[in-house]
Amino acid sequence: MTADAHTSGAIAAELFSRTIHKTGQLVTFAGDLTTLDHAEKLRGFAANLAVFAPHLSLLPAVESHEKPGIAYRQATALLARKPYPLGIYVSTANSIPVLKALEEKRLLGEIQVITTDFFPELLPYIESGKVIATLYQRPFAQGKTALELLLRYLVQEVTPESVTRLAPHIILRSNLSLFTGYLQEREEEQ
Repeated sequence: MTADAHTSGAIAAELFSRTIHKTGQLVTFAGDLTTLDHAEKLRGFAANLAVFAPHLSLLPAVESHEKPGIAYRQATALLARKPYPLGIYVSTANSIPVLKALEEKRLLGEIQVITTDFFPELLPYIESGKVIATLYQRPFAQGKTALELLLRYLVQEVTPESVTRLAPHIILRSNLSLFTGYLQEREEEQ
């Protein structure tokens, strides 16, 4: 059970194609490209960028290995060079260090950002429009669907597909209120 990683990357590329009209470069921040999910997001992103936005080129992916300190240092180093990328796609939940580096350089808002997942620290960035979208991988739905498939297998002996993929949800400022209740429920459970 997984969110469809290739589709997540493809959606990010299409969103950038609709929001960035200048010619320039984009960069992705991934965890580790030896992880299938991370590599598939990059493949979907690169393939759809070529189709939807031939005016945008892709810099080599930045692998932060899900370590916030590394992501922050890499983002800071990236922003020390010119020209700046026009957009950054953070394809894992490790987006806050990248956003902090952008804030410190006063480039958040100038450089378009698309993130992954949804958590309380990300909320103000989406509310302010500094993050144009986040691609929510729906962890609760993944777990629920996995349990339903298991139950169906145990009770009805129906063998599920070898891989079940869920479509990611696109969270924008315009539909943010539909997802904030989820964050409140999670905080109450903890």
